[in-house]
Amino acid sequence: MHVICQVSAIVDYPTPKTTTQIKRLIGLVGYYRRFLKTFSALSSPITDLLRGRKKGQPIIWTPEADKAFQEIKTALTTAPVLASPDFSQPFLINCDASDTGVGAVLYQAADGIEHPVAYASKNLNAAQRKYSTTEKELLAVIFAVEKFRSYVEDHASLVWLHNLSNPTGRLARWAIRLSQFDFAIQHRKGSLNVVADALSRTNNEVAVLDLSRLKTDRWYRDMVAKVKENPEKFPSFRVENNYLYKHILRVENNYLYKHILSRNPLGGNLSDWKIVVPTPHRGEILHKYHDAETAAHLGVSKTFNRIFELYYWPRMRQDIYKYVKKCKICASCKSSNLPKAGLMGSYKNINFPFQLISADLLGPYPRSQNGNQYLLVVVDWFTKYCLVHPLAKATSKAITKFLENQVFLVYGVPQIFVCDNGPQFRSSEFQNLMKEYKVQKVWYNARYHPQINATERQNRVIVTAIRSYVGQNHRTWDKSIPKLMQQKDKTVLL
Repeated sequence: MHVICQVSAIVDYPTPKTTTQIKRLIGLVGYYRRFLKTFSALSSPITDLLRGRKKGQPIIWTPEADKAFQEIKTALTTAPVLASPDFSQPFLINCDASDTGVGAVLYQAADGIEHPVAYASKNLNAAQRKYSTTEKELLAVIFAVEKFRSYVEDHASLVWLHNLSNPTGRLARWAIRLSQFDFAIQHRKGSLNVVADALSRTNNEVAVLDLSRLKTDRWYRDMVAKVKENPEKFPSFRVENNYLYKHILRVENNYLYKHILSRNPLGGNLSDWKIVVPTPHRGEILHKYHDAETAAHLGVSKTFNRIFELYYWPRMRQDIYKYVKKCKICASCKSSNLPKAGLMGSYKNINFPFQLISADLLGPYPRSQNGNQYLLVVVDWFTKYCLVHPLAKATSKAITKFLENQVFLVYGVPQIFVCDNGPQFRSSEFQNLMKEYKVQKVWYNARYHPQINATERQNRVIVTAIRSYVGQNHRTWDKSIPKLMQQKDKTVLL
């Protein structure tokens, strides 16, 4: 399970845009070329882009190169490149830092060959980018050791930290954090550390804005010029690579953060520095975060929250409101939201995730090209996390198999299970599953009163999302379900 969770650094490796980034990619892949069959032929569509190009020069990414890129990422994250951990053997970690990020590889050596077990990478925030080179390298070590903590309960700079007699401040805190691990340190020079180096330089921050299109936004150009000329007069703005950023304080009286903090008192891990979007790009951002399948045509609040994670522009919330309200698909597919009726009884006392879950069936729908006619929806009442599984037949066997393999054995056994009175949930097969895993209570809906089941509210959002993208061919209704249910590893139905 750990190996599956730790390959996102490779799976999400960004598409190269310059010759330097291509060389960095080839260095990463070439390190494991002994495991890749016909490596030269596989990588040739990418290396061909370097011909006649200078260092750092932009390149045109071709479909052939993209196909090779995807095949390479698949090869790097599957056997025999990625090895299962052997806990009877020592683990080794390679790590490195760049000006923008840190990267690490956990591996084990067998017969003189280094087999990677997991990859990891992380972008540096604004404060961390101001660290000295030594501190960035030490930060890479802290990140790597704690990231791979479950395995291990590389650097000259770490050797120095390990032998430092009187560490103070940040270095002292890092030394204390590392003191709980039993490890030996060996510096590996950069020419031999190509994998961690490549991961440390990946850039997952924001979509690249086309600077050639900024000529039409006079306000944006003027702000960039003013900030460059007199940065002390504009402390809440900064310019990096000709892109304008705005610092927004995360305080409750800030009108932008107030909406998010009212629903999430912890404030999340949002960066206070937002990239300022010029006028020509705002329509593209709105389309991506509202109209795309991973956005599911959700409402004003959810669309705003997603955009605000990275972006800012003047009157952004008003623009999002107008865009969503004018969306024809939303108008034709969504039902009106009326105020809730008066409460009867009290809310369930739920204290932790998957303490209480509920399930419901949707369908039958037109038989899809994959042979599916039904949807099984499972919702955790504490986090509102939602799982959706297409089914060919709405049988007790199919439902119990999914609940056992994809819910109970992955997220844990609930104390309480809520469902309706359908024959699938009244069957002996379902009852035996509840007894086998010692589910304490099974609550059934009162007949003709489905409102007791929280899944019903999620069903309305799911059906609306499917209806928004099904198009003319109703046999493809289940094609986009994985995209509709996920947004960057987060459920869109929270």
